[in-house]
Amino acid sequence: MAGARWAALAAVAVIGMGAAGCGGEEKDEGTKIALVTAGTRDDPGWATQTSAAAVKVARRLRLGSEVVDAESDAAAGRALRRLTQDALVLIAPTPLDRAAARRVAAAEDVPTLLFGEPDALKDGLIGDVEVSWQEGAYVAGWLASRASSERAVGIVICDDGGVPVADRFELAAAYVAGARAHDPRTKATYSIAGADAEGAGLATREVLDKAGRPNGEIVFALCGTGKSGIVSMVERLVKDAATGETQIVGIVGEETELNRENIFLTSVMVDPTPAFEQAARDVRTDRFGRRPYTLSFANGGIDLLQTGRSPADAYEAAIRLAERLEDEPVDFPTASNEEELDAVIEETARS
Repeated sequence: MAGARWAALAAVAVIGMGAAGCGGEEKDEGTKIALVTAGTRDDPGWATQTSAAAVKVARRLRLGSEVVDAESDAAAGRALRRLTQDALVLIAPTPLDRAAARRVAAAEDVPTLLFGEPDALKDGLIGDVEVSWQEGAYVAGWLASRASSERAVGIVICDDGGVPVADRFELAAAYVAGARAHDPRTKATYSIAGADAEGAGLATREVLDKAGRPNGEIVFALCGTGKSGIVSMVERLVKDAATGETQIVGIVGEETELNRENIFLTSVMVDPTPAFEQAARDVRTDRFGRRPYTLSFANGGIDLLQTGRSPADAYEAAIRLAERLEDEPVDFPTASNEEELDAVIEETARS
């Protein structure tokens, strides 16, 4: 039901709402929230969640909304330019479109919201959303260790261009730290793939072979377009995907379409609604672009998905851990490459 609801919201976004595009309003009196997703260029779960948030906020503020699913960088650039006509705020939620969005914002003088670009802030013009991805990865790692009878976690990192690979190493380090925070004896392995599903599948097999499949690790899927390859390989190698020990932790979205055999332990859910709503309100009050908008467990911007494979006791304990992070912040380890991730794995094991 939840997956269907998200899909329905995204479909409404494409059609548009209310009075979007009507009348002859001036550009500084935009009538809609406009968003350009990465389409097939990146993780579809991210497109679904950002699209749904844009529609939700538009409804609350009695605005129209329009979402364009751009399948190429050139198409995204054209969509961004077209959407400036009636946009109260233009949103580019993927790193693939950051540069194009900045150029369009400057040329058309339209408030534009990016993700992960704190240095690009510009009063009245460029806003930034910061997702507490490390918090999500850390708590997901803790849950994975708690749920795994093998006390073993694996990571597949895809260098697919959708997200800087250095950022994915950082999330891998947080995931390992969370797993080891639950049990310092938790084993951790990883493998690196490219952008395609086949390569991600081969990397998954490498990780599971290290663990001794089928009773292997809970695999953290740090991939966008290649994630389906991880799913297919787990389904293929685990003798009984419905009861086997090997499961997957996703980084974005409900994974409804991919979770055919119910092999997802959890996924880091992101709800950009708080950031989108505050950004739209700040545009109306001339406060846009002065500070980043943060999405965290504390404000409901991120959460963990509970699936049929999430043990209730482990999931509830992980959520309690997430709630404590605001008062008991964690000094997350950092890593931006293989050498640094190896060091984190070795260091956390000694600790």
